[in-house]
Amino acid sequence: MIGEAQIAKEEVKRRIRNLVEDYMCVLASGKRRTFNEERVRIAFVIPLLRALGWKSFGDLKKAGLNDVHNFVVRTNEEAILVEVESPKNSLDGYRITKEGSKNYATLAIQHAWNAKADWVILTNFEETRLYSSKVGKAKDGLAWKVRFTEYESRFDELISISRAGVLSGALRFYEANIKKPPELDQITNLLKNEGPLTRKQILEKLGLSQSYKFPWFVQKFGSRRRKIYYLEGQEEMAREKYEDLSKPRKPLPKHPTLAYPKEYFLNLLNLKRTRASFSPAPDGTPVWWERKARNQYTCSACKRYIQKSEKYIGRKKLSPGVRGIYGHRGTYHTDYYHVICLLRDVQAQIKELIENMQSEIRELENEIADFREEIPVKRGQIKDCQTLTQKAKENYKLASFWRKIDKWFGYHYTSWSKARKISRLEKEIGHIQNSEIPERKNQITRLKGRIRQRKSRLNEIETRMQELTQHQRA
Repeated sequence: MIGEAQIAKEEVKRRIRNLVEDYMCVLASGKRRTFNEERVRIAFVIPLLRALGWKSFGDLKKAGLNDVHNFVVRTNEEAILVEVESPKNSLDGYRITKEGSKNYATLAIQHAWNAKADWVILTNFEETRLYSSKVGKAKDGLAWKVRFTEYESRFDELISISRAGVLSGALRFYEANIKKPPELDQITNLLKNEGPLTRKQILEKLGLSQSYKFPWFVQKFGSRRRKIYYLEGQEEMAREKYEDLSKPRKPLPKHPTLAYPKEYFLNLLNLKRTRASFSPAPDGTPVWWERKARNQYTCSACKRYIQKSEKYIGRKKLSPGVRGIYGHRGTYHTDYYHVICLLRDVQAQIKELIENMQSEIRELENEIADFREEIPVKRGQIKDCQTLTQKAKENYKLASFWRKIDKWFGYHYTSWSKARKISRLEKEIGHIQNSEIPERKNQITRLKGRIRQRKSRLNEIETRMQELTQHQRA
């Protein structure tokens, strides 16, 4: 096992050494200025990450600005944002944004907040830096920075961002040495003690400025004008808080089942809110709005008519084509949906997701059962090794004087080989008991928690569907 790990480590070093030699050839040929972000990402950054064990790059997720070449690599526990810059730019440089000039590290940490990533790898291959995103200032979150000429000499630091290093918890060492801003703990304690709050309430209670940007772990819920901020696990409380704030001061209508807050179903279905112009984004991302019908429309899902004064949800989407009146290339299309039609689609999606998670739980339980069956087999092997060692010892003691030399060699070789096998089997049993089984139990616990959340949302959707169906019958 140790020999295989050493061979794998040397193979990683060899691949990184080859990348460094290729980059030195680029420097020697004077082609460094021709490498932009996309080219250095394909030629050096992704091969470097592949050498470090990150094999899957099919699910690349863009975050932040459109002109930044970044993506997220994930494990079950950690997410790392990889942001690539051009080698001709120093990583200490600045970029002009709407909020003013900001250095690359600060922008990368803000992108990590949007992507919900705990760590940031900022690199142009000539230099690689590791930052924690749980800080207010970039300089406070710097864990290490390594030049490309030091990739081999400082390999222990570089290996901490490998997939195996992240899975083994290598980043926790750096996290313990990073000084976090006090506002993070203050916001966490405030939301834990008092529950979901509005932005104004949080800023007033903690004395923060109006321009303060909340960290990524603070989630928000609500419309564009009214948002509730909360922590993970407080979704129901945030929804109730939002409904309380959204309750009209006027007397309740005669049909309480239809007295939903403004944009309630948009929030329930997690649809993107519309802007004042009701126009989608330049990339064609549709916008949705919720209102009562003034005219008679046809539902795009069930093809039935949406009656006048009936609540519906509309969607406007930009399809590719010639440049339209809004300056974006494409043609606008508008669809109309019954609320209950969209609820049925989301209900089917949630049920399918719950079934997939339950199937995953069954697979994990089967793996745990297989591990538990494997432990007695290994213990039986240990007992057999001990028996053979004891038998060789007895044969050596009972042998005649002239055969003792031969038996002495046989006894010591058997004792050495079986002790080595016993040690290996005991390590395997310990790994199964202390790592494999607890890890799968933790995965099952997390999946069950997610199933409870999905079932809670499913119950709410089914309740709203029953209310809408009863109102239609009435």
